[in-house]
Amino acid sequence: MRHWHLIWAALAVIAMLLAFAVKLPPGWLWPPEAMHLPMAGWVSAGMKWLTDSAAIGPVSFKDLTRGFAALVEAPYDMARVLLVDGITEGRGRRATTIIPPLSWLAVTMAAVALGHYARDRWLGLLAGALMVYLAVFGQWDSAMVTLASILIAVPLGVAGGLALGIAAWRWRGVERAISPVLDLMQTVPTFAYLVPVLVLFGFGPVAALLATMIYAMPPMVRVTLVALRAVPPEIMDFANMAGCTPGQRMRKVMLPVALPDLMVGVNQVIMLSLNMVIIASMIGAGGLGKDVLESLRRLDIGGGIEAGLAITALAVVLDRLGQAMAARAGHRAAATGSFRQRHPRTVLVAAVVVVTGLLGLLVPAVQDWPKGWEITTKTFWSGLIEWINVNYFDQLEAFRVWMLQYLLSPVKRFFHGLPWPFMLGILALAGWRLGGWRLGALALALGAFIAATGLWEQAMTTVYLCGVSVLIAMAIGVPLGIWAASSGAAGRVIGGVIDTLQTLPSFVYLIPVVMLFRVGDFSALVAVVLYALVPAVRYTAHGLRSVPAELIEAGVVSGATRSQILRKIRLPMAVPMILLGLNQTILLALSMLVITALVGTRDLGQEVYIALTKADVGRGIVAGLGVAAIAIIADRLIGAAAAGARARLEGSVTPEDKVRGLACWSGPVKIEPLGGGITNRNFDVRDGARRVVVRIGDDIPVHQIMRFNELAASKAAFAAGVSPAVLHHESGALVIDFVEGRTLAAEDLQERGILEQALALVGRAHREIPRFLRGPALVFWVFHVVRDYAGTLRDGGSPHLGLLPGLLEDAARLEAMVGPIDLVFGHNDLLPANFLYDGARLWLIDWDYAGFNSPLFDLGGLAANNGLTNEDEGWMLASYFGRAPDAALWRAYRAMKAGAALRETMWSMVSELHSTLDFDFAAYTAANLETYRAALAAFEA
Repeated sequence: MRHWHLIWAALAVIAMLLAFAVKLPPGWLWPPEAMHLPMAGWVSAGMKWLTDSAAIGPVSFKDLTRGFAALVEAPYDMARVLLVDGITEGRGRRATTIIPPLSWLAVTMAAVALGHYARDRWLGLLAGALMVYLAVFGQWDSAMVTLASILIAVPLGVAGGLALGIAAWRWRGVERAISPVLDLMQTVPTFAYLVPVLVLFGFGPVAALLATMIYAMPPMVRVTLVALRAVPPEIMDFANMAGCTPGQRMRKVMLPVALPDLMVGVNQVIMLSLNMVIIASMIGAGGLGKDVLESLRRLDIGGGIEAGLAITALAVVLDRLGQAMAARAGHRAAATGSFRQRHPRTVLVAAVVVVTGLLGLLVPAVQDWPKGWEITTKTFWSGLIEWINVNYFDQLEAFRVWMLQYLLSPVKRFFHGLPWPFMLGILALAGWRLGGWRLGALALALGAFIAATGLWEQAMTTVYLCGVSVLIAMAIGVPLGIWAASSGAAGRVIGGVIDTLQTLPSFVYLIPVVMLFRVGDFSALVAVVLYALVPAVRYTAHGLRSVPAELIEAGVVSGATRSQILRKIRLPMAVPMILLGLNQTILLALSMLVITALVGTRDLGQEVYIALTKADVGRGIVAGLGVAAIAIIADRLIGAAAAGARARLEGSVTPEDKVRGLACWSGPVKIEPLGGGITNRNFDVRDGARRVVVRIGDDIPVHQIMRFNELAASKAAFAAGVSPAVLHHESGALVIDFVEGRTLAAEDLQERGILEQALALVGRAHREIPRFLRGPALVFWVFHVVRDYAGTLRDGGSPHLGLLPGLLEDAARLEAMVGPIDLVFGHNDLLPANFLYDGARLWLIDWDYAGFNSPLFDLGGLAANNGLTNEDEGWMLASYFGRAPDAALWRAYRAMKAGAALRETMWSMVSELHSTLDFDFAAYTAANLETYRAALAAFEA
């Protein structure tokens, strides 16, 4: 590790010399023109062919896009009729309103009713108050234009994202195909979307709607995929058993179960759609976004901030309602009674719509908030900026000049002075060091793409501005996050401030910044820092709050001060989360840099903006892909660094540390590792005169190991007299009374006397444990476990995928042969090492997989895991059931025995993918596969 520190230090010195002290020959500072590829021309030519020549029969591609635009325009026009225009006759000034749009009172009442339905009256009152705010401050008409766009863009984005997510869940090829597309949709600057959309769909609100859909859809796709994969396998099995077709299973089972998670995706689509309203206004969206954009062009500080706050108010309403609906999804009780009784809020809103619509014909104030009642803060905001400029201009100007002279300009010279081959080499080396050769190759390829575009100088400007902005944002955000995590009151205040920063439209930051600092790199820097600050604060606070309490308690017990606990425990443990915050800060900074092109930066964002003003598709897309390349490089490198930091931290907190940190010790402990255990770590621990066994292990969902179940089964097994006592338990740790003895080997259980004791102990567990079991209990049905393991192996790309079809076919045949079963509480993992002999009696330990099951599974596992002969098996069945086994019992037993061996085989296959223990699972898989094949052959014979 130390030599890498020296290598990076040496490279830093070389970089400084190259940037400031070495005069480079032509072609080394920036890629020579001979290397530039005419990518912009290629893209523009392709787009021209698409719009002018591409056709399907007599229908041109342009006809298709305009036809699709007409389909979208129809519902949008309906939404405008409902909220903005009403039904009119005639055009322009001669238009006569026949039926007015919904009144401000009706829309406000609808927001109140929806908030009350989604959560409670307080949310309803908040939604209503914010809608009244829009009316009082004269923003109602523009807000309704924006809301009309949202009401169309969100359903279309949700529907499209849901369809793509379902397709990606059903077909792995679709997922592989759309994953890089989703990455590009989220990293290519939003301005870049507008250029091809403008060419394909024309100028106007419909084109803006489609651009908004492209921007807002990716989170819905990803959330849908995650939500469907999280549907419990037993629910899928139930749907299959009920005879559902794939379509019925999706509509009637999976989507309803996944609804709460899907609603989170809907909320994300809403918020991203609102983030696009200003940018979309550049191609004709109108509404509040248009008001902010025009204020920015006129440098109307008051008008811009007022319209921006209106967008924030609308965002808060939709965000809170979306979150509440997500929490409510899946928890609705069936209503009874008449329609009015079942839907009282709907009836109330309908009544308000009718009454205010009629009353508004007589009393205009009911229909539209009177202009004379409007309040404005425009003069306040303009006056505030003017007062600051008059009283503090010298100080602000001195600060701006100092930042430009001593920070921005030197950093800019540094990045512009580095030779491009050196930069590419650094990227490749960093990628290889952090994530292996694949990441190194990706970083090199993306850097080479930027070099080949001819935009290297603009890219270095982007890197310099983004880098300085991110460093400042982290320098402010990390201390704020520490403060927020350390103080409840500070956390609430800081949380409110960053919530406001997050909901303010990105353009709004530019208006006061330009008024105070004029255009240029420094204004861009300030706007980017304000916009990108939020994740630095949030992730730092979350990382510090997530530090395990036992580690903090261990620091307190050792006498560490609060400062030492922060520096030596909490901050090191929070490093992975802080790095993720850094990653998100970089992505937000890059997205904001494209917007700051409006205030005079000369980076890739400026290239995208110029392309938009000239409708130059190729130039805009290539520059946008350049920004995306920078974003992907940063994302992958920092993600790899975070993963490495997390792995180092997890490795630094050893199982022995966890043992020492348990709260049950009365003095210093002596720890000795115990052998055995391939789902946990076991230790022989002495606490003074007391001697115990400590089992360290967390839940392992891929193996269906849940530690709450192990705890309940261990306690009941002690009460039933088959297992040692449970003395203490904490999250991930179980302390058990020590029994002096030895674990058995397979040869021991082949002796009839030991086998008799083992069988009696297993039978006692089957019968007695249910009498003492408390809390929820699991069912361990081996054939469900096998199917779930197969899904895990497919998801992880197991090297044994070729065996799965045959193994699953075997499992289905074996399950059918088992037939009806008796239900007992099984141990379900009767390896010889799980029997403990103290010289007088046997104990049964390790209840990781315990659950209700057929007794044949434990009997078959006992035989398969310990090499019992056919004669032993006949004796075992006769002794357990009190009768000689007939043909039906033999058939069911052998089927279950083969199932037990199959489960152990596939368990080992899953462990090859997911276990972090130092164990040769590949060899264990091979051995168990032979055992299974022998058991299957015995069954088939």
